Amino acid sequence: MKRPLLLIIYLFFYVFNYGQTIYKTYYGDYLYPVDTFRVLNFFINIIYDQCDEECNPYPDPALTPNWVPGPPNTININPPSYLSGFMDSDLGSGFQGTYTKRYAEASFNKFIVIGDHVVVNITQSRITPNNPNAHFGYTDVLDAAVKLINENGGLNTINNHNNLSDYDCIDASRTKRFFNKPQNISNKIIDFIQIYFRNSTDTTGGVSGGGGSFVQMRKYLKFLNGDSCKNELGTVQGALGNDDLFQPEYPTADIHEMGHNLFGQNNSIHMGGGGPLTYGSLTTLEANSGWSFMGGSGSSLISTCGFDRWRLNWISLSNNGIPIAVNGVSSDIVKSPGTKTFYLRDFITYGDAVRIKLPYVDAGALNQYIWLENHRIHTNGKVDYPLFWAKSCKDDGVPGIYAYYQVGKDIREGSYSNMLPKFTDHLVQICADGNWDIILKSNSTSACVAGGSVKIQEYTQENPFSGYNDLENHYFNSISGNTINWKYDRQEFVIKLLNGVQTNKLANNGDNNDPFTGTKSMSISTNPAPFNVVTYHITKNTEGVISKTSDIDNRKIHLSGLRIDMTSQQNGTMKVDVRWDYYNVTKNVRWTGDIVLHENVILNTGKTITFDQNNTPNQHIRNTVTGVFAGPTYFNCLNNSNFTMQSSSYINQQNLSSFILNSGSKLTINDGAIFTVKSGCTMQVKSGSTLDVYGSGRIEVENGGYICIENGSNVKLNNVLSFINLRPGYTLGVNTSVIPNPGTCVNNANNINYTGYGAINTTFTADTYIQNVTLTGSHNYTGRNIYAGQAVDPNPSHPQGPVLIKSGANVVLDYSAFTIIDKGFTAELGATFTAL
Repeated sequence: MKRPLLLIIYLFFYVFNYGQTIYKTYYGDYLYPVDTFRVLNFFINIIYDQCDEECNPYPDPALTPNWVPGPPNTININPPSYLSGFMDSDLGSGFQGTYTKRYAEASFNKFIVIGDHVVVNITQSRITPNNPNAHFGYTDVLDAAVKLINENGGLNTINNHNNLSDYDCIDASRTKRFFNKPQNISNKIIDFIQIYFRNSTDTTGGVSGGGGSFVQMRKYLKFLNGDSCKNELGTVQGALGNDDLFQPEYPTADIHEMGHNLFGQNNSIHMGGGGPLTYGSLTTLEANSGWSFMGGSGSSLISTCGFDRWRLNWISLSNNGIPIAVNGVSSDIVKSPGTKTFYLRDFITYGDAVRIKLPYVDAGALNQYIWLENHRIHTNGKVDYPLFWAKSCKDDGVPGIYAYYQVGKDIREGSYSNMLPKFTDHLVQICADGNWDIILKSNSTSACVAGGSVKIQEYTQENPFSGYNDLENHYFNSISGNTINWKYDRQEFVIKLLNGVQTNKLANNGDNNDPFTGTKSMSISTNPAPFNVVTYHITKNTEGVISKTSDIDNRKIHLSGLRIDMTSQQNGTMKVDVRWDYYNVTKNVRWTGDIVLHENVILNTGKTITFDQNNTPNQHIRNTVTGVFAGPTYFNCLNNSNFTMQSSSYINQQNLSSFILNSGSKLTINDGAIFTVKSGCTMQVKSGSTLDVYGSGRIEVENGGYICIENGSNVKLNNVLSFINLRPGYTLGVNTSVIPNPGTCVNNANNINYTGYGAINTTFTADTYIQNVTLTGSHNYTGRNIYAGQAVDPNPSHPQGPVLIKSGANVVLDYSAFTIIDKGFTAELGATFTAL
C-alpha cells in the first residue's frame, strides 16, 4: 500500500519542480527565437471617400512619394517604392531587405523573417458601409481588405507566394509561452501577418503611429489553390505616410512589434528607448534612451544590444556557445582579484560584449550590471547607426564603446513571473560625456525632428553619481509645484548649453560624445563613474500623475574599487581592462547623493572632494528639507572601510551634507590635509569608529557646522599641530533636520576623549598676545585677534621681550579676525610661520 503513495508523492514533486523551472526567456513568448518563416504583409491605403478633408492625414499624394495612393478598391496598384529593399521574399545567398537583415544580424542568422506583400487600396465606404463616417479599428479595415481580396479570386501577392504552405511552416503559438516550440509544424493556419497603414488615425484605423503586437483576422482569407484560413499571430503599424522602410531613420514599429512576440506580450519588456506605456513601472524617475529591438523613437542606435541577445540566447559561433563572451572567452564578470583584459570586436558582427556585475546594491534591491559593446557604426556594413543620423540637427555618430546599465531582469529560467517582471525601462545609458546638474533656460530653438521649438538646457555642474546625462528625459527643480507630473514637466528633447557654447544638435537621441573613444576610463574619480543606478520604481496614469510602487529601490550610491579602462586599437577593436582595486581620487570631484563606502577611498595630494547638494531630481515629490526634488547628501563609511586624505588634500562639506563614520570605519587625515564642515553640515564620528589625524592635518567646523563625536570612538590627534578646530557658532551634535536620530554625541568639547599631542580648539573669541618667548618645535596659537611682538600685551604685569622663532620651528597663528605682527618679531631662516 505504500508504493502507490510514494509514487504519487514523487510525481507531485516532479510535476511541481518541472512546472517551476520550465519557463525560459530563450524559448520566446509566442515565437521561438531560432526559426525561419515567411510573413504575409498587408500594405493598406485608406481612401477617405466619406470624410477626406477632415479625416485623411495625407490628403495630397505629393506628401508621400514613397507610397503613392492607388485607385479605389484595387490590389497591388502603386505599391510602396521601398518594398524590394524592405524584406526578402525568399531565402538566398545573402540578405538584402533591411527588416530581414536586422533580425538576421541580431540573431547570427538564427531568426530569419522573410515575407511577401499585398497592397490594398480600400475605400472608407467599404469599411463602414452601413454607418458612414463612423470610427473604425484596424480589424475592421482588415475585414474589408480580406473581403476585397477574396472577391478578386484570392490572395495575389507582389512576389507570387500565393499558397497557404508559403505562410504555414512554424509553430507560432499562443499556448506555449516561454516553452520549447517544435519546428516545421503545419496546422493550416497562417503563421504571421503584418498590417501597414499608409494613412490611418486613432479613430480611422485605430493607430496614428506606432503599432500593436497582436492582430487576428475575423474573416477567412482565400488562397489561389482553394485553401481558406485565418492567422495565428500578427502585428499592426499605423500611419507610415512617407516613411522609408528600406532605409529607416528610426527603429520602426514593425521590428518592435515582432519583438513583442519574442521578448514578451506586454509593455513591461519595453527598453532601450521604447519607453513605458500603460503597463509596467518605470525603473527610474526619468525615461531612458538606448538601443534594443524593443526600443522606439527614443532610441539612440538602430540596432540590437547585448541584453537582447543574452535574453534570447542568440550567440555568435565565434564565442563558442558562451552567452556573454569576447572572442570565445567568457566576459560575464563578477568582482575578483587581478585585471581582466578583453579585445572587443564589432558587436553586431561578432557579438563581443562585456557585462560587469556591480558588487553592491541596497538590501532587497535588484542586481545591477554594466554592459560594454563596441559598435563600429558606419564602418561595419550592418544596420547599426544612430537615430536620425542624416538629419542636420543630429550628429553622424562615431564608432566606440557604447555602455549601459542593466537593472534586474537577470533571470532567464524560472517561474512565469520571472519571464515578464512588471517593471520596465530597465536599461539605463552611460554617456562618456558624463552626468550633470542641468537647468532649463527660458529661450528656445528649433530642431529638425522635434516637430517644433525646443528649450535650451544648460549643463551647469558635473554630478557624476547623481546627475542626468543626454540620453535621459530631464526634470527641473524650477517647476512651480511640489509634485512632478510625468506628462507636463518632462523635457524630452535636449539642446545643450555648456560652458557658454550652445549646440543646435539634438543630444537626446545620441551624439558624438556618447561612446567611449580613444583612451577613456571609468573609476571613482571620473565622470561618469562605474557605480550603480539610483532607482525609483513608479507608475504613471494618462494624465501624467506619478505613483510610487512598493518595489524595493536602490537609493544609495555604492562605491567600490572598480576601474574600467578602454583603449582604441588600430584594427578597430577596443581593449578593455577591468580591475577592482583602484581607490585613488586623482582630480577634484563633486559628489552628491546618498553615498556608501564599502572599501576604500584615497584622496590624492592637492585634490579636493566637495560633498554637495544633488540638484538633479530623482524623486517626484519636492523634499521639504532641501527644497529640491532630491534628498540631502550623505557619505556613510561602513564597517571595515577606510577613507584616507593624503597630505595637503581637502574635503569640503556644504549644503546640508553629512559625513558619517560608522563603527569599524576609519578616516585618516594626513599632514596638511583639511576637512571643512560648513554651515548646516554634519560630521558624525560614531562609537567604534576611528578618526586619525597626523602632522598639521585638521578638521575645521565653521560657524553653523555640526560635529558629533560619540563616546567609544577612537579619536587620535597624533602630533602637536593635529587639530579639531571648533569655530565660533559651531554645534556639538547633528543637524536633526537632516539626521533625525541625534545619537549620543558628547555635548561638551572639554569632555571629548582623544589621544595624542594635538588639541580640540575652541578659543577663537578672545584675543591672544605673544611676546617675550623663544619658540622651538611646533606651536599653535588661536584667538579672535592675534598680536605678536616685543610689547603687544596690554597687561603691564606681563614681561615684555622679543619673539624669536628658531630655525626648524613650526608656528601656526590661527585667528578668526586678524593678526598683527609688531616690532620685536623675528623668524630665523629655516623656521616655518603660518597665519591662517
